[in-house]
Formats: sequence, structure tokens, C-alpha cells
Amino acid sequence: MDSRSKRQRLKDLVKTTRDVYIPSLSNTITQLASEATTRALGTQQEGGSTANQPNSNIKGAHVVIYPHFTRRSGDGVYYTQAHGWVYSTEGSVRKKKIILALAKQLTKSNNQAVSDMAATQLDEQLSSFNDPSDSASTISTSSELTHNSAGSIRRADTSSSQGSTSSNGSDVDDVVKERVAAFVNKSVGNAELIIAVSGSEEGQLTIVELLTDTNGNFNTDVVTPYKPTAIHVSLALDESIMNVRDTIFAGDSQYCVISDIDDTIKRTGVCGDKRAVFRNIFAENIESWEIPGAADCYRYLQQRLDVSFFYVSNSPYQLFGNLSRFFEMFEFPLGSMYLKKYTGNYLNSLMEQSHARKKAPLERILHHYKDRKFFLIGDTSEQDLEAYVDIAREHPDNISAIYLRVAEGSMTTATFKTLNDIINKRSTPLNETPGDMKEKLDQLRTSEQNLIDLDDDEAPKITKQEMEHLVQISEEIAEEKEELEEGTTDDFFANQTPRPHSETHHKKPPQVPKKPNYLKSTHVSDQLDQSEASSSPKPISSAPPLPRRPIPTPPPKAKVGSTPTPSFSSNGTLFETEESVEWIERILTSLIVINKANPNIRLKLFNEFADIQDEMSTIVKNKL
Repeated sequence: MDSRSKRQRLKDLVKTTRDVYIPSLSNTITQLASEATTRALGTQQEGGSTANQPNSNIKGAHVVIYPHFTRRSGDGVYYTQAHGWVYSTEGSVRKKKIILALAKQLTKSNNQAVSDMAATQLDEQLSSFNDPSDSASTISTSSELTHNSAGSIRRADTSSSQGSTSSNGSDVDDVVKERVAAFVNKSVGNAELIIAVSGSEEGQLTIVELLTDTNGNFNTDVVTPYKPTAIHVSLALDESIMNVRDTIFAGDSQYCVISDIDDTIKRTGVCGDKRAVFRNIFAENIESWEIPGAADCYRYLQQRLDVSFFYVSNSPYQLFGNLSRFFEMFEFPLGSMYLKKYTGNYLNSLMEQSHARKKAPLERILHHYKDRKFFLIGDTSEQDLEAYVDIAREHPDNISAIYLRVAEGSMTTATFKTLNDIINKRSTPLNETPGDMKEKLDQLRTSEQNLIDLDDDEAPKITKQEMEHLVQISEEIAEEKEELEEGTTDDFFANQTPRPHSETHHKKPPQVPKKPNYLKSTHVSDQLDQSEASSSPKPISSAPPLPRRPIPTPPPKAKVGSTPTPSFSSNGTLFETEESVEWIERILTSLIVINKANPNIRLKLFNEFADIQDEMSTIVKNKL
């Protein structure tokens, strides 16, 4: 009976394989081949839709709208920038679990090798997450990427779960899960949107329809003849999936601020290792992101002087929700926000050079606000210097100053002091060519005098005859000093044969009174002999040798904020590290470009925001 039962089960398995599994496998292979061919031809869009056709797969979709100023043209027309992202919380449960596990490992491991491996694997998993063949499921998060569009900013309770979470035990896992969720959400490409811009009066409504791009992004200007008050974005297939944001307008002041975010007004630690950066962004409390004085300075400029703010950052748009909570917690002024499109390699993209990427939003801002003057505020952890100097070169009349906060770990205290000396020394326009700048830099590296002085004055030269004269005088003084110390002053000056007079010979010094015998120095051995022989002291035959002066030990190189600035060594070695050389070359090049474009543009490195707040206030009040 058992053998018959086994045979029956085997027959059933063969039948099932023939009737079910083989056709299913054949269909799967055919489908995969078809999808591969479609993708190769470039007609497949994310979410399964084809080019220029609306995507019908909007399950679990959400809409986020980024803040931007509505601007008014000279003919009274208003331009409202509708910019945002459509994403879905649907995706592979298995991949989400892998990503969360790697993220937790990266935040907890103290092993550098393990952390680097986890970071690499995490980026790979995030890059491949939007694979359309993944099975669908839902990830639960404690917050969405929507932003409260209230017109005023209120101080948030820093003890609430919205702003922070304890960084111990399971709470860290919850924070990591919440913040990583935005990176594992799938973009809804080719989604059909309805964008409505309304005014304050009845009947003031303008509607625009468009499709999101492959990455679920949308960005367009909606033109209205009336002053708009709100932007409403919804999905055409399900208008209940929507979001609303109030419009914001730039202030009446002629002056604006373009500000970086990471390590400028928010502590990120881009100069650190990947693990430290990841933990800071995805695990640490939002309160720890504060840079003291940044929010106070910006609020002062906005509330007292009506200065407008534009935030341009290298952070991806997936961090917009957390950045919004950070801005609300510390009451930063509202303003336009330009972040970076996520490319699937977050950690590496955050640390990549941002010069070229920031140029597009900077050009857009300067193009739309041609009649404004700007303060460009960044930091020394990225290429903000080059990005801002490039903009100053192309728009010299629109830039008032460039301020760079010295980020932790970006330079030593000695380098910071040297750069400020160079900047402060240059009060006149620079006319050097790049070749002249290189030659001057080589002179600075080898010169022992005038290390910081960049003026063109040559050091005084001493002729061979003058040098021989100085040597002769020093020898004569030494001889006379030795004879005087022997105690024969009266007889010495009375019996000395006069030297031949010449123009280089000094006049005879006045007669020195005779030194009492009891004040004259004696050797220890002479004193012992004198104590045994007689009580009257005898003068010594020669002066004792002078002690050798010890060679000073150079102080250790200081770090920023740790020890006072060390003095420069006597051998003229100002450029102790490659970092110093690189920074001096960058500053010198920037000064040349700035002064040729507009000598009135200020360049300054700072540690505290109070160092630049008064200067900006003076410029705004006096319209410099």
C-alpha cells in the first residue's frame, strides 16, 4: 500500500509539473524576454508604462511638493514653480529587509572594514531597488514625506517624537527605519498629474496637466494673471492622492541669501568617514544637527531686514522630510529649496564634488532675480568656494559677498589663520596672471621672511663690502669686550697703541671705571687655592665661556578648536601639508577671479555666524 501510494504521488507530481509549472515557467521566460527587449529599445517607463502613456499603477502613491518662491514679472504676471515628487510605498519586502539590516549594521558597527562593506552593499541595494520585477508589498513608516504648509513657522517641542527619538536600543532601529524609508520608496514614473494654482478670489484658478518623468519628478512654472495663494497637486486617476502647499513670496529687500545646508547650517560631517556621515543623518537626533547661531542669524536677517533665502544643497530630495522638520524645529526662515536628484548611490553622491551640480540652480536663481544682490554662504567641506566664485565671475554685479564656514576636519587652525591673513592682506585689486600666481606661490614656499606679505616690494639687499664692514666691527667689539673683562681697564686704555683711523672705524668708547676685586669672577679651583693660601682674592686670567643656548623644539601642529595657533618655524616652512598648499592655491585663484570681476565682492572664512551677521547687516542697511 505504501509503494502504491508513493507511485501515485509521483504520478500526480509529474502531471502537475506538465500541466502547471512548465506552462507557467514558459510564460515567465517569455515575459522577461519581452521586458528586456522593451527596455533595450528605450520605450519602457518605470512602473510598467510605455513612453508618453499614463502609468496606471499608482497603488500606494504619495505626492510631495517642494517650496519655491512665486515671482512677479514686470508686466504683473505671476510665475509659480510647481516642483515635487510622486512615489509609492509598494516594493519588495525582501529587499527592504536587506536594506534596513545593512543600514542598522552601518550605524552600530565599530569595525571600519565591516562599515565600509555595509556601506557599499547598502548603496548597491538602493541602486537596484526600483526593479519592476520585484513583488509588491507595503512598508510601514511613522511619518510621510508631506510637509505642513502653514504660513508661519512655529517652534517645535524638541522632546516630541516628531523632532527626535532616543538613540538607544530599539529606538535607534525605529529612527533608521523611518529615515531610510524614503530611499526604499519607489518612484512613480509617467504618472498623470493635475496641478491647480488658486487665488484669493472666487474663480481664480489655473489648471495644468502633465506627466512625471521616469524618476517620478515634476517641475513646471504655472503662469497666472492674479496673485496665487496655493498650489494643489493630485493624481488624475485618483484625485484623493494629493497634496497642497501655500505659495511664498520673496521679501521687498534688494538683498537675498543663497545658503548651503550640510555643514553650513546643519551639522553633517561630510569630511568624516561614511559610517559617521550615515549615522549622523539616519540615526542621530535632529537636535544634534544644530550649528549654534545659524538659525538666529538667518531669522534676524529675515525679520529685521526682510532678506529672502534660497537653500541649495547636495542632499538628495529623499531627505526633504527630515530637513523640513529640522527647519521647523530651529525656526529657519521659509524659502526656496533646491536639493539633488538621488542617483541610487547616496553615500558616495553626498561626498562627491558639488561644483557642477550646484551651478544649474544657482543660475536659475540669478536669472529670475536679476535686480537682487546676494550673499553666498557655504562651507569648506565641499566645493562651495569654486561654485560661488564661478557665479561671481558670471554675475559680478549681483554678488555682495562670499562667506565660507570652516567645517570640522576641513583644515587646521594654522591653515585657517594663514588664509585669513592672505585674504585680509589683499586690499587692492589683483592683476596677476595664473603664471604670476604660481611664481608667487613658489616664492612663498621658500621664503624665510615676509611669509604672509603678498606685496611686490623686494627685501633690502646687503653688498659684500657692507657685510665685511659688519664682520670687522663685530670682531673689534668682541676683542674689546674680552680685554675689558680681564680687569686691566686703566692700563689698557693708557698703553694701547691707537689703531689707524678710517671711515669704517668707530670712535673710542669712554673710559670704563675699574672694577673692584671683590666683584670679579673666579674659578672654583682658584677659590679653593685662595682659601688655603690667603684671604685676598685674585683676579681670574680669563672669562668663563658663555653657556650654549638650547635649540627650541617646534610646537606640534594644532587642530581646529584644540590648541592655539602655532608660530611658524624659523626655516620658513609655512606650507606644512598638502592641505595648506591646496587651500592657498584655491584662495589665491579665487581672489584673482573675484577682483578681476568686481573688487568690491567680499570673501571671508568664518567660524561663528556672529562674525558675519554684523557685516551683512551693515551692507544691507547702507546698500553697499
